[in-house]
Amino acid sequence: MRLRYHRIDSWPALAWLARCRRGSDVVDVSHGPRVELTPEWFCEAVWDGCYEDGDFDRTDIVFGSGGHVRGRVVTFVSSGATVDRLQAFESGDDVWVSNSLPCLLAASNSRLDPPTRTTFAISRRFAWDCCGMRRC
Repeated sequence: MRLRYHRIDSWPALAWLARCRRGSDVVDVSHGPRVELTPEWFCEAVWDGCYEDGDFDRTDIVFGSGGHVRGRVVTFVSSGATVDRLQAFESGDDVWVSNSLPCLLAASNSRLDPPTRTTFAISRRFAWDCCGMRRC
């Protein structure tokens, strides 16, 4: 497995989008100008460890996100913060992973369904039950 990078200067500086195609040994990574890049890993992250080793995929606490190739496996790492997440989309033989929902939607030619009362109620219930928010 190997990473192939495509810099897009017009993107947000730390945005990235990885496209994995079933059966391919290449992961195409489009990225903004400030994403850190090496042959084995990419990130916009900090972690408790040696930077040159890029072992953010082997630690418990990461702030930021990225991807790391080890052999034939690529691991995508999300932030340890509860407000940051990775977005993923699967279509046909492609799997897209990104730290930016707008980049993922644009690259995969997708759109979000409009919010409904049901989706709002689910989000609100999650906040109450899981995040300790109080009902007003």
